Amino acid sequence: MLVSFAVSNFRSFAARQVFSLFASKRLGSAHESHTVPIPDSDQSVLRAGVIYGANGAGKSNLFAALQYMRRVALGQREESRTTPRVDFQLADLRDQPTTFDLQFIAAGKLYRFGLFLDEERIINERLAHVVEGKEKLIYVRHIGSAGNVTVDAPGLRNESESLQAFVKVRCRDDQSFLARARAMLVREDVGRTLTEVIQWLDGGLALIGPQSTLDLSVKRLAKDGEFRQFAGEVLKASATGVDHMRVDKTELSKDEARALFSREARRSELEPGKERPISVPPVPNGSELLVERSADGEHFYSVGIQAAHKKEGAFPLAEESGGTQRLLDLVPAVYQMQPGKTVYFIDEFDRSLHPMLVYKYLEYFLSTCTGSPCQIIVTTHETHLLDFDLLRRDEIWFAEKDSSEATHLYALTEFNVRRDLQVRKAYLGGRFGGVPSLSGIDQLRERWAGAASGRGQRADRSF
Repeated sequence: MLVSFAVSNFRSFAARQVFSLFASKRLGSAHESHTVPIPDSDQSVLRAGVIYGANGAGKSNLFAALQYMRRVALGQREESRTTPRVDFQLADLRDQPTTFDLQFIAAGKLYRFGLFLDEERIINERLAHVVEGKEKLIYVRHIGSAGNVTVDAPGLRNESESLQAFVKVRCRDDQSFLARARAMLVREDVGRTLTEVIQWLDGGLALIGPQSTLDLSVKRLAKDGEFRQFAGEVLKASATGVDHMRVDKTELSKDEARALFSREARRSELEPGKERPISVPPVPNGSELLVERSADGEHFYSVGIQAAHKKEGAFPLAEESGGTQRLLDLVPAVYQMQPGKTVYFIDEFDRSLHPMLVYKYLEYFLSTCTGSPCQIIVTTHETHLLDFDLLRRDEIWFAEKDSSEATHLYALTEFNVRRDLQVRKAYLGGRFGGVPSLSGIDQLRERWAGAASGRGQRADRSF
């Protein structure tokens, strides 16, 4: 679970800002099922975090910061190269490092991972195990005065001999130690500690952006009948008009299969011995397809997922409404039978979804994940979620920019609010900030309405 995340000098974040899901002890028994004990601690972490703010306030930049930090940490170099560090542009901070500081629970331990980096180098990288509020250093990677990268790893001394030797090998200044170990060591030699951290970052943290595609869902829908049934039931229960999901499987000739791939992919994906499902881009009719190779290597099939309606028949997913597709993207988070994923961070949670459905989705998640360490974090404008029957006060956060256009993050617990407060009304009234100032629109209307009237009078005089 994600316990806290801090960022500085990245996009709209200038000074260090902290998003924390440590449960407030002052709230006592409020929604006790929303808290999970933190290992080796007397504190708890929250199951939910809901972040509000005006358009352009920086909510999505928190999502982008976590996404970027993960890319650098895991060494997804091509992705990080195409989305380079963007420091805070509205002040002279180019010479200041961008910093990320993440606390998370993986395999029953509280870890703290930090990165300091500039445009070209990772200046400092640090991993520690937190026990009773004290940090036990696992490793620190830093750049010395001579420009050499060194790694000190007191917390890895009981791991494999291969890892011990690997720590002493010089590494590049633009690659994290975590990414280098992942890329160059076999899993057995990476060791238990680093494996736990890598698995959480790579598999335990799901980042779902507003433009998420159906690719992963389609592959899973085709191969996992139980998940497909659950997804169909979610869409049906959500009044989308979809009754169930179905798989359409059609045999293809080898030439038809080859036509679905680029020239480069044909050589690698259709070579003999490949028996796994293969993702391909959408074909011209908009359907998402998979291609399977049969055991004997002689037959190919297109596997399409369709949404079946009781009266209208079945349609490719691409022909369903944007809201139906968005809901399908979010189905994995409420499917409790899947292993691995524990944290879902959803940017623009309410995109294309009805307010009642957004509320019900979050309510369903929080009421069904009590037996596992699952967690949901969302950015949203949907104010119907501002309800103390649904959320605790410490689960509600705001993002707001100051006069220098820098984003600040703060929780509702920073305000003195009563339990019976109509928090939605108070928020829209501006009591907590995080709302747009729209008086300029009235001035704009008056100015341009007057200008339009003047143009009309001049036009009349011209005849």
